[in-house]
Amino acid sequence: MLNSLTKALLAIAMLSFFPIRFVAQNLVPNSSFESYSTCPTYAIEFDTALNWFTAPHCLPPELYNECDTTKNGEVNIPHNYWGIQYPRTGKGYAGFYARSSNPGYNVRKYLSVRLDSTLKAGVKYCLNFYLSLADTCTIGISSIGIYFSADTPNVPNVISNTWLLNYTPQFLNSSSNFITDKDNWVPVRGEYVASGGENFITIGNFS
Repeated sequence: MLNSLTKALLAIAMLSFFPIRFVAQNLVPNSSFESYSTCPTYAIEFDTALNWFTAPHCLPPELYNECDTTKNGEVNIPHNYWGIQYPRTGKGYAGFYARSSNPGYNVRKYLSVRLDSTLKAGVKYCLNFYLSLADTCTIGISSIGIYFSADTPNVPNVISNTWLLNYTPQFLNSSSNFITDKDNWVPVRGEYVASGGENFITIGNFS
């Protein structure tokens, strides 16, 4: 059932150098999901988002953009299959399943991207992105995290029949910051001190 799923819409604002004396540098390419190889018209076409990908054998997220003018309007903006939402900036955003209340359908989706620069050991990075709950969902969630890695997520770490990536995210949204707002973009902010060598981030619910 659609309303048994948590469907989160994602807009990434910035992953930048910290401390503040440095000029803020967004290390996430195509951070607002504006650029695509071809205009998406169906939910399975997340691979048209430039730079972004999902781990092999994981279910693909969705790319939404105003360019979709097809009759079905599945991934159109602001009206699409999951309700109504305007972009926080620009003309696009992404969407992904975060959890399900149905134990037989524990669906998860993850978004991965290679950063523009390798993270440096001991440097503190500022994290800033935005989430909104899809209109047709009734379950809110707080446990959205970011997993930092030197390489792409490893296929053997996908737990069978759950689509759950078996990683521990180094950054986790505050447990009190439940994503239940369907009208506005809810900010998720924090800091991460790099171990060094991190090239990728993967976003989703790892719990």
